[in-house]
Order: sequence, then structure tokens, then C-alpha cells
Amino acid sequence: MSMIKVIQPHSQDFSEPVAALIKISSRGIIGADKQELVKRAGAEFAHKLENIKFAKDEVPVHMIAIGATEDYGPNRNGDGFTRDCCRNYHQTFEKFARFYRDHANKNPAKSFGIVKASAYHEPMRRIELVVALNGSKEAADRNGGLIADKELEKLANDKEIAVSMACKIPFDKCSACGNTAKTRAEYCDSVENGGHCKAGGLKHNIGRVLEDGHVLHADNPNPTFFDISHVFRPADRIAYVSGQLQKAASNRCISGVELAEQLGVTAPIGFDIGGVPAARVQSQLEALTQLAQAEKAAAGGGNWAQTALASSETVQPPLDVNSCPSVKMSEVLRGLTDAGVILPVRDFLALTVKSADAKLVSAVAYALPNVFSKLANDVDVVSLLENNVYYPANAAPHSVRVWAEKVAHTHSVLPANVEKRAYLAALRDTRAVEFPSDKQASGKAETALAQHYALYKIAAFTTICEKYGNNWLTANHCVLQNYVT
Repeated sequence: MSMIKVIQPHSQDFSEPVAALIKISSRGIIGADKQELVKRAGAEFAHKLENIKFAKDEVPVHMIAIGATEDYGPNRNGDGFTRDCCRNYHQTFEKFARFYRDHANKNPAKSFGIVKASAYHEPMRRIELVVALNGSKEAADRNGGLIADKELEKLANDKEIAVSMACKIPFDKCSACGNTAKTRAEYCDSVENGGHCKAGGLKHNIGRVLEDGHVLHADNPNPTFFDISHVFRPADRIAYVSGQLQKAASNRCISGVELAEQLGVTAPIGFDIGGVPAARVQSQLEALTQLAQAEKAAAGGGNWAQTALASSETVQPPLDVNSCPSVKMSEVLRGLTDAGVILPVRDFLALTVKSADAKLVSAVAYALPNVFSKLANDVDVVSLLENNVYYPANAAPHSVRVWAEKVAHTHSVLPANVEKRAYLAALRDTRAVEFPSDKQASGKAETALAQHYALYKIAAFTTICEKYGNNWLTANHCVLQNYVT
């Protein structure tokens, strides 16, 4: 069990705007702009920013996230994060979070920016972030999201944007009695109500100020932050939530976990029960998002038709499956991805179902247009990726590595190799392909095989990116293979 909590920066008093533009000239952060940043974020964080690269269409924004309990007290929702917690867990913003709107965090493709950096600002005792908002369609495509038009308009007009964060924790702890709870139902209660908490208990008295001035709150020792959102209706008193008007009017403290429940905030797909994303699923989801976007670009045609020729038979002969070492399929797939190879559908079918029949290959190929977009919208996508049988093994035997290196001469999807084959195809006067629509009828069996092929490519692209780095040209070619039979 675990809890999701909504945390709002404006529920603590920082005496300055939570979000502010970082002004970067063509020469970097200099002069008065640097002095202003140092004053707000500190010299150490400002120096860190000098080593962070921003594309010209990415708009950097400095955000104040959380103040340490010892210095700012708990927030108005009765949640506290100690100095040690802030020091140890601020990196989860950078590792897992994206910038969303109203906590609609299920699909990274609907994010509006990425977290470039996080830090615990020692002098100010608070977590601070640098978010790169998508300032153009190109930036949005590159970061796998949407244009942050509303946020940028507000910031450009010196208007403050309200932000809210979400985290997942395995348990929290009562600041008075030390009771640990994995759910709100496990919160401590007062002695009068049959409990043991002499301070009144979090169940009914969270946020209460005790006689000694202590604010009764839930301490959150090990959070995983996965979401920072622009919220268009401040949520700290949730008066706008149906059925909560009476609670808001009574001025009762609404806890962060209750607030998340009322707003329907949940963790993104790919998070496991412990609060940390299942790395394999998360990386495959990101790969799927990128491939679906590349698919849309390919559907527009343009100059991609010539590049697709790198997968034509004139320069890429059929795979000799009989020469493949007799080992586990996952080890074969590891050897291929380590060599930078993603097989075309013809060779995938020959390797996996032992059939390269032209009619079968053609029938499956007709089901491939928009296969990644369809999979991204499948309600069972997380389950499919969790159980992806085409994910490569951790390592490949020597015999497989030697074989795969030979295959790579004609089948590598790395940019330099693709470019060479496309050039060679042009010299051989190979006919450019025409992109088919997805309106061609395909049977259930062929459609199922197309989905299996898509799952294979997602796993292969994911592992190739881990070794060779994420490259849009590789993603594009991975998609273009689907249009060459």
C-alpha cells in the first residue's frame, strides 16, 4: 500500500513568486540577469545552470517547490518534509516528473515541459527546480509533449502561475506520536476516540496547532515526486470540488492525501506499488510516445520516402535465419540491439514464426500504418509492456554477438548506416515507396502479428537508445521500416 499526495508550493510562505522566468542571452546567463538569478536561487544553483543546455525554443523557468519543515513549518495541508528528506529526494523531480496541467499525468505526450534540474538550496532550506517549458512545436516534439502556450503567456506578462505537485509515499508519520500509516485509514486518533495519540491524531486533527505551538502534521520521510502541474484553480481549500464546500467553509485542514483523492490525482502509468516507476515499463512508454510521434511525421510523407529505401531488398537482403545461433530468443534479440539492429517485418516473421511467406509479410505490413499510435491508445498498453516477451536479455553469448555484428552490415538502424544504405539505394535507382493508408483491411491474425512486431520494435528501440543514445533519426527509420515490405 502507499499514498498519493498533492503538495502546493503556495501553501508555504516563500515571500516571492513560486515561478519566475530565467533570462538567458545568446552569451548565457550574464550581468543583471545572473545577479537576479543568484539572488533568487543562490550562487551554487546558478553555477549549476551554466552547465545545463537549453535549446533556443525551450523556455527555462525557476520554481520553488518545497520548504523544509524545520524552517517553514508544515504546509497548510498538514504535510511536512524535513531538511534531510529534501536533500535526499529532490532528485526524484528530475528523474520522474514532467510539467503537466491539472495533474493530467497519465500520458507523457500530454506534458508541457521537462524538469531539467533540481536542487536543495541550503541557505534558503528549500527544494528548487528548473523546468524547461516547450516554447514551440519543435521543442514539444523533441521533448515528447505539447506547447506550453498558456504558461508562457502568463509569465511573459509577469503574471504568476499557480503550480501543484504530486508525490507517492509508502507511508507517512505522525509528528506527535510517531504512528506510521500506509493509508489515510491508518491515521492515528485521539485517546477520546479510542486511539493513542495525545495530540489528537491525524485522522481528525491534522493541521491543529497545539498548546506548545507545534503544528500537528504528517511527516513524509521518503517521497517520490512524479508530477508538477500548472493548476488553473487553486486547490488548497478545494472549495470548488463537489461535496467539499462545507469542509472548506469550516476551515478544517484538508490533508494532502485527501486532496489527491478528491481531485482524482493518481500516479502515471508505469509506477509500481512501491512508488517508483518500473524502469522497464517507463522506458518503453517513453519509446512508444516517441515512435508514435515519428509515425505522424512519416504519414506526412515529405523527404522520408527516400530514406525508407534503406530497408529495401536492393540494399538489405533477407536475414539468413539458419545462420542464427541456437540460443534463447531473448539472447538473440540482445545481440541484435547491441549491434544497433532492428529487424524489418519480413525478417522479424522469419525469426519468430519461422515464416517469410510473401503473402503473410504483405498482409501483416498492411496492418502496420499507425500501429504505434493505436498501441499508445490501447487501454491495456501498460500490461502489454510489462509482459513484453520481446524485451532483450541482459547479455548475449559470444556466438550471438559475432553473428549480430555481421547482420549489422546490412540491417543496422544507426543513422550513419541508414544514410549509407539510402545513398546506395538511390545509386541503384530503387523506386521510392508510397506510404499506404491504414484503411487496408487486415485479418485478426495479421493485426495481432502487427502488434507483436510493434512490441518488438518498442523493446528494441528502448535498448538501442540505452546503448547509443536517443536519436530522432533512429526513431524515424524505425517507423519508416513499416512502409517497406
